[in-house]
Amino acid sequence: MDTRQVKRSLLSAALTLCCVAAPVVARADDEAEPREVPEALLLYLSAAEKSLAANKPKEALAYLLKYDGEDDALRQLLIGHARYALRDYRRAEGAYKKALDLDGALKPAALGLARSYVERQVWPAAAEVLGKHVDVGADPAPYVGLYARVAYEMGDHRLATVLIERGIVRFPSDQIFRRLDVALQIERRDWPRAYEGAMDLLRKSPNDGTAWRQLAAASQRDGRDGVDELATLEAATIANPKDEALLRQHLFAQYAAGHFDHALTSVGRLIKNADVRTLELAVRIADAAGETKRGREWLARIAAKDRSRTVELLDARLSARDGDPAQAQQALERLIQRGDADTRVLLWAGQIAESAGDLAKAEARFSQARDVGGPDVGVATMHLARLYHRLEQSDRALELLATYLAAYPGDTAARRLLGALRTR
Repeated sequence: MDTRQVKRSLLSAALTLCCVAAPVVARADDEAEPREVPEALLLYLSAAEKSLAANKPKEALAYLLKYDGEDDALRQLLIGHARYALRDYRRAEGAYKKALDLDGALKPAALGLARSYVERQVWPAAAEVLGKHVDVGADPAPYVGLYARVAYEMGDHRLATVLIERGIVRFPSDQIFRRLDVALQIERRDWPRAYEGAMDLLRKSPNDGTAWRQLAAASQRDGRDGVDELATLEAATIANPKDEALLRQHLFAQYAAGHFDHALTSVGRLIKNADVRTLELAVRIADAAGETKRGREWLARIAAKDRSRTVELLDARLSARDGDPAQAQQALERLIQRGDADTRVLLWAGQIAESAGDLAKAEARFSQARDVGGPDVGVATMHLARLYHRLEQSDRALELLATYLAAYPGDTAARRLLGALRTR
């Protein structure tokens, strides 16, 4: 078999191109021992690297999968990069593991594996890989920074503190460690230190959206005179208008403060590519602001599988307000069918059905509400009694009220209704 000796340091330049596919690079090491790579494989590696550099991970993967010779760690590494770029994280993990099986010293494979775990928020697995492969005293900032972030996300504050402090000492100009330090102080509720840390970040990077969010959280809880969370977020969004997470936080703060008109203006900057959570918040704001038509337009963009209980209730309320009881009924019925309805939902569905002339459904919903019980059982009983009277089933109505009053003799509204029915 024809082979060619390739130093890891020479390959590191090519692997750096894979940053397009995954932020994992090899550390140059001119003293590393050369390795044997099949000459036929080099052609596939070169083609795959060019495709990854051009942000064409599918093309890169196709090249690598065509090769049917003896496998190599570098081939599996690039397969991992390609799958990572395609967000196929589980199979990326498999490729990185194979690369490490073939060459346990191939650090980019370890970093790729850890980043794939991070994407799936499997923090303990990521921490285990990083603990084995990261040299905190020698590796570059991205390696140590990733390890520090994983420790923080995992809730291991002792490990996170050690890594953050080492990172700040070794890389004083790298903001990732200082951001993590502020996040750790917020987690510990050390508001003064968090506030000062966020301010330091903003002095160096005035458009740092993460630092603005941290400042808003710390300043509000630190009780500083003249510092207002909403005003801080307003300034932050002006300084960093493309930070969608920051815009979303500002939007929620406006909504919570009752500034619905301003919140509607802010929604316009997010709504085009909004995710489900943002759309739901936008609908809540439209509802609060009385913007029924706009709220219903945004509701229509939420897929059926993503509709939470809140979304269905908003749909019912906005539809009823817009003179569309049929749509309101459908939203309530979806809640009822999936067992996500309380007494008030059942009563509301019964009232809409009764207004629409569907008395059988109204009876079913009022009966369900009465069976559920709770503080609204009296209301459900009276709705059902009135419905029976309307259906000319006065005996059932009287019997129902008498039974109810035997259990709740102090319900004066039910007594009045019973007296009126007897008089009739």
